[in-house]
Amino acid sequence: MDVTNKPVFEGVRVIEFCRVLAGPACTKYLADYGAEVIKVETAANPDTIRSWSPYKDGVPGVNRSTTFAMFNTGKLSVTLDLTKPAAVALAKRLVAKADVVVENYTPSVMKKWGLSYDDLKQVNPRLIMLSVTPQGQTGPYSLQPALGIELGASAGYLSFIGRPDREIIQPFIAFPDIIAVCMGITAIVGALLHRRRTGEGQYIDLSMLEASLPTLGPSLLDAQANGREPQLMGNRSLYAAPQGVYRCKGEDRWCAISVLNDGEWDGLVKAMGDPQWAAESRFATMLDRKRNEDELDRNIENWTTHHTAAEAMSLLQAHGVAAAAVQKGADLAKDPQLEHRRAYELVEGHPEIGPHYTVAPAFVLSQSKYSLRAAPCLGQDNEYVFTRILGLSDEEFIELIADEVIA
Repeated sequence: MDVTNKPVFEGVRVIEFCRVLAGPACTKYLADYGAEVIKVETAANPDTIRSWSPYKDGVPGVNRSTTFAMFNTGKLSVTLDLTKPAAVALAKRLVAKADVVVENYTPSVMKKWGLSYDDLKQVNPRLIMLSVTPQGQTGPYSLQPALGIELGASAGYLSFIGRPDREIIQPFIAFPDIIAVCMGITAIVGALLHRRRTGEGQYIDLSMLEASLPTLGPSLLDAQANGREPQLMGNRSLYAAPQGVYRCKGEDRWCAISVLNDGEWDGLVKAMGDPQWAAESRFATMLDRKRNEDELDRNIENWTTHHTAAEAMSLLQAHGVAAAAVQKGADLAKDPQLEHRRAYELVEGHPEIGPHYTVAPAFVLSQSKYSLRAAPCLGQDNEYVFTRILGLSDEEFIELIADEVIA
């Protein structure tokens, strides 16, 4: 392979002590782009996401979760009982041969095992270590466990989402996890560049709570600067009118529409066939439309309900208006734009799931390729990692299995 086409992280070895999403998804992209990622779990208490459905053929199993398969492509899997000193010693030997460690346990866990950054830099001074935690390594709430919904509550964005006449709604997507993935990869790349220049490793303390704050945008700044609390607006916006999700022809079909200025308003009116109501003075300017949003939304939905979501989207986009049909899972699976971009790729070689489609990296580098390889079964690479990478003899390897150190 020409050197210019080599994966950008080729030659980088990563040891992962992670569970669920934020940490594993971060290292997944490193693996897709060439890093050797060794995922450390225990057979008695493996990564939580291994138990998440959907399963292949609906049959549960520690190696059958397609959710786990999506977020752990291309990794090696080893099992160590880190409550045992011999297992911790093996983990340190792995770290001594690594470039990066990524972990996302609460701050007390790695320290309890003797695997904190202070411990690990003794065996590898050039080590880069990323810790992804709900609220960072320090502070009064740093030891609090949290998943997506709790972080949404702590970050405040649950109070920004929904309608004033409805109860609080938790978004389906774990936004803090996904944002942490982006920031984690960025931080690792920065630390690798720093090490290339100086030879120094370093520790990265990533707070998912703090990573979430920029998503609140002006509402957060308004509360801080002016003491104003945001008002729940449903699908509406301070900066657009109309903006909403409008019912269309067909069962449970909708189209999202946003109009940011008078030029786009003119496009919307033309797309709708210049209805008389649109010429009324109460809809003449953005401010007028904001003042009369209830009636504006009713009028627009009277139009959208006579069209399919795809028809409404096409008509509006042809007139320069931002619009998108609300897609369901089946729609996404056959979306022509995603198909063109090869957003889904077939992964082969998994012994229990078999051939399956997964989501490809969203960023495509023109001179560096990625490779999607099957996620590992639990502990499948124990022999390779401990005998080939660490150099254990067959006798030592078998003895550690018998002692349930490798377990």
